[in-house]
Amino acid sequence: MNVKLAYSTLSDLSSECLVLIALDHNPSKDKDAKPEVKLALAEPSGLGAAVRGTQLRHELIDAAIEAGGSFQIACTPDATREQTEACYPQLKSFLAEKRRFDPQERLVNGWYLHQRALLNRPSC
Repeated sequence: MNVKLAYSTLSDLSSECLVLIALDHNPSKDKDAKPEVKLALAEPSGLGAAVRGTQLRHELIDAAIEAGGSFQIACTPDATREQTEACYPQLKSFLAEKRRFDPQERLVNGWYLHQRALLNRPSC
């Protein structure tokens, strides 16, 4: 099954967000695999739309977690610390091991710096 849906919703703040959803489930690849749902948001410009887009992404990640799913850690930089820890409980130990092998942190990139800062923040 390969289904692609698109719809426009969220007419908050005098603007609309376009939500694109793609569902891909091919049981011939792995009979135990869960369907993969990909979401993309196309947002109009403006502060209100940016704030609502971030809120929507948080809500969608929460819905995925409630359904037993996760999110792609590399593609979702605005996930909260709680959401990241719920989906990637091994991340904290991975970053600790990386720090053990590279104590001066000579090998870093934007993803690593973001995740390190995210996990070092106090919980809300």
